[in-house]
Amino acid sequence: MSRLVALLCLPTAVASAQGVLARAAQRIASMSADVALTRAASIDVPAAGGVSVPFGDLQAAVPTVDLVPGVVVRLHLFLRNTGEAAVTLPVPPDSAFVLVDGTGRRLPRVSVRVREGAAQGVLTVPPLERSRFELVFTLDKAATGEAALKVGAATVIRGIPLTQGEVQAAAPTPTATPPAAPPATPPAAPPAAPPDTVIPPRSAPRRLALHHATVPTQTPEFP
Repeated sequence: MSRLVALLCLPTAVASAQGVLARAAQRIASMSADVALTRAASIDVPAAGGVSVPFGDLQAAVPTVDLVPGVVVRLHLFLRNTGEAAVTLPVPPDSAFVLVDGTGRRLPRVSVRVREGAAQGVLTVPPLERSRFELVFTLDKAATGEAALKVGAATVIRGIPLTQGEVQAAAPTPTATPPAAPPATPPAAPPAAPPDTVIPPRSAPRRLALHHATVPTQTPEFP
């Protein structure tokens, strides 16, 4: 009898053990992702953040991602209330957030964290305010193309980059401004001609009057 009871309880024990192992693996994956994200590049995503899509009575957008290509990506999801009354709804379960890469593959979800607006499983967004989620997914070398985030059954946010090359390709190319031309310099005036050299007329040589002095002649006297 005891053996029969043990056999009947065995599937439950196996399922419980599998659940414990799955939670432990999820916790380890979350810690590894947090470590990898310390060297992530924060990227503004105009394609995903510039356009809001409806999510019930809220508007959803992903304006920023933290990316380590081929390793992990963290999405900053904002749910904004543009109405005049507060919006209250249950916090979406983790399974409601699905990230699909450019080939249609689902990327492994590591964690979903509500940073603003949630308490006791209820999400409350006051008028004109927002709630913020952080969604972390692991990547591999095959994760390429722009990803799409599915939130629930009807909300899809497109244009999420998985490599930095896609961000650079989507960014507008700055237009080089040609250097300003230097101001026109008027041509230099030719040098002034030197003044004519006037040679004074040669004066006639002066005649010197020679005066012959008369030297008295003395006759020597002899004793």
